[in-house]
Amino acid sequence: MPNPGKSIQAVMEAPIPKIKDLARGREDIVSFAQGLPWFGPPPAAVDRVLERIRGGEGTGYSDDLGRPRLRGLLAADLRKQGYAGASPDRLCLTPGANQAVYIALSVLADPGEEVILPRPYYFNNLMALQLLGLKPVLIETGSNGAIDPEAVRRAVSRRTRAIIVISPNNPTGAVAGRETWDRLLQIARQAGIILIADEAYRDFAWDGPHVSPLTMDTENVIGVFSFSKSYGMAGWRLGFLLAPPELVVQAVKAADTLHICPPAPAQLLAEDILESEPDYPRRFRDDMKASRDRLIAALRPLHARGLISEPRGEGGFYVFIRLTPKHPQSGWEIARRLADEYALAAVPGEAFGMEGSPWLRLSYGNIRAAEMDSAADRLAEALAEILRSSMSRKGHP
Repeated sequence: MPNPGKSIQAVMEAPIPKIKDLARGREDIVSFAQGLPWFGPPPAAVDRVLERIRGGEGTGYSDDLGRPRLRGLLAADLRKQGYAGASPDRLCLTPGANQAVYIALSVLADPGEEVILPRPYYFNNLMALQLLGLKPVLIETGSNGAIDPEAVRRAVSRRTRAIIVISPNNPTGAVAGRETWDRLLQIARQAGIILIADEAYRDFAWDGPHVSPLTMDTENVIGVFSFSKSYGMAGWRLGFLLAPPELVVQAVKAADTLHICPPAPAQLLAEDILESEPDYPRRFRDDMKASRDRLIAALRPLHARGLISEPRGEGGFYVFIRLTPKHPQSGWEIARRLADEYALAAVPGEAFGMEGSPWLRLSYGNIRAAEMDSAADRLAEALAEILRSSMSRKGHP
């Protein structure tokens, strides 16, 4: 029997397949688990691209960095949104944002060097660090997931190469404001490190404007972006890096090795949408925000009874809650009970580095606002029953 290498065995187990296994066979499952939108790309754009593919386009390799036409359209679109430094030579298109993060890390750091990672972290970021042999330096965030720049400053060492910040955040939904970015950029400049800013959810900031550090500094920041969320293209696999040109030149080596080029059909679709429906990412904002509001409203009575932490979600697709008082079951056990007993899927906090009191990440992105009323009530009732039964076993009245 072949033995896997020790390095790959040391990488954390991917949590989403485990969640899918818990829910397998349940046709009535309501998923608050995976972070993807309920909508897809514009049907008319898909039809046009399929016609082009039937005509022979999009079946060969593109340039390693992506089609020049798409990079030009994308740079122009970014400049309209305030990314003044966006230009085709700063863009590297990838098969999704996860690949963009992996390539950024491979360009920036050598095995054994350090990358600062706020906790709770996005599990695929930790997995990328582990795969590359990099050392994650975990820092704690505030109760609402806010990053403390002073904690970042204290974590910087001579071996630090980068810090990864997601805003709006996965899993907490926290949004970093201009003051936070300004302080993080000061630290990055002083320490000579790069700020990797993951902006996959930039079109879904609810309680204030989305602020990008790339509008403040183009030399000390690598931006990570995704077509999966804003354009409903999760299965098409397309993302990109926005980085200094000298780093993009090095990124070609990783891109050519890992994937040769981004999926050509996805690039054709992105080109079509940017030309025909450039405002598409904003079309579903109201519906998505309504889903968030309804989910939070359903959870608030549990918070009022002291059963969960305050449900918040400033942006992205997520509400991240802690079950209180200290619960005897783990987050994975709660997730299993939700799936087995209530046909509900959620991701436990252990996937994001949260041990001790169980946490749950609840994604409202793939549930339409019209369906959220019943889904949110069903979830709140299930959590109340689980917590009530557990407290009874502990001897609470």
